[in-house]
Amino acid sequence: MDGLDSRGQVIVIGATNRVDAIDPALRRPGRFDREFIFPLPTQSARYSVLQIHTKSWQPPVDDALLRELAERTVGFCGADLKALCTEASLRALRRRYPQIYQSSEKLLINPASITIERRDFLAAIRGIESVMTFS
Repeated sequence: MDGLDSRGQVIVIGATNRVDAIDPALRRPGRFDREFIFPLPTQSARYSVLQIHTKSWQPPVDDALLRELAERTVGFCGADLKALCTEASLRALRRRYPQIYQSSEKLLINPASITIERRDFLAAIRGIESVMTFS
């Protein structure tokens, strides 16, 4: 950013969830004039995010399970919670149709026969946490 001629109204926005990995030179005065910090979601916010990502699921996810998941996912950001819901649904799909990843044939599946259960979410949490530890 130093040494650039004025180009008028140019706005540069940077975003990261790894503030510790940013070169300190980028945080010196005159680089980015404003910093906004968005903390990780609270338990209540995680519950709301989980509700949003599962609102159209049939059958609906039990409210008690969503509350338990919100309690268990300390340290998860919104993207992690979305990944949790996606991974839980994929695990339920694999559990109901184990042949789906073993066949090159087109398979007829009934989405209504797939029920996403607590065990699918717990397995998904373990998978996501193992990825988070290696990041």
